[in-house]
Amino acid sequence: MRVPRSVSSPPPRRSARPAALLALLLATAMPTAAHAHGGATVVDGSSKGVTILVQRAPAQTPSGGAAVDLSTILGGPGTTEATVDYWIRPASGKTFKIETERDEGGTFHADISTANRGDAESWDVSAIVTTGDGERLRVTTSSDDPPGPDPKAAATPGQEEAPTSPTLTEGNPPTTTPEAVTEDDAAPVEDISGKSDGPPSWAFPSLLVLTIIGFAILAVRRRKLLRQD
Repeated sequence: MRVPRSVSSPPPRRSARPAALLALLLATAMPTAAHAHGGATVVDGSSKGVTILVQRAPAQTPSGGAAVDLSTILGGPGTTEATVDYWIRPASGKTFKIETERDEGGTFHADISTANRGDAESWDVSAIVTTGDGERLRVTTSSDDPPGPDPKAAATPGQEEAPTSPTLTEGNPPTTTPEAVTEDDAAPVEDISGKSDGPPSWAFPSLLVLTIIGFAILAVRRRKLLRQD
């Protein structure tokens, strides 16, 4: 009598849909190169819980010219609806104003051509932040003579200030004409360059707890020494 051979069934085919879906999710979650900024720190400061960090990184204009990517990261109250403007004074050339854009990650940035403007490291840069609460804060690389409008000056029609230029300039910087100081430019501004709010509030209780623990350890050791004697 012949025993029928068992026929092994073929392994079930795995659906490619889960793998494709996972790849799609990973691709969606990965940040794009357009949103990558960072670089060397230009200037920073903090006050009343608001932090400002300005960074600089090499970039290129759409035509391949040399440029610099100035980016600003904000944190703290009123920064969700904030705006950031750069006032830049090259070593050779006139001061100009740059309005930044905000990317999906919340970083304010602008790509600025360096043509005929010298090395970006030699620029005097001021970043003026207007928070959603209407407060104006400034961080600058030149505390003695920061580029930008004088906030103490009243905004009067026809009063001349630094010329403005587009957010992105290619090739030679365009010839610009002076622009009247606006009411926003003449509003009071607080300089917080290099300032800090100090250690966080939780640091003081932690220091007290560590001190108490230290005294407790010393007391235990002293008791052990007395027992040994």
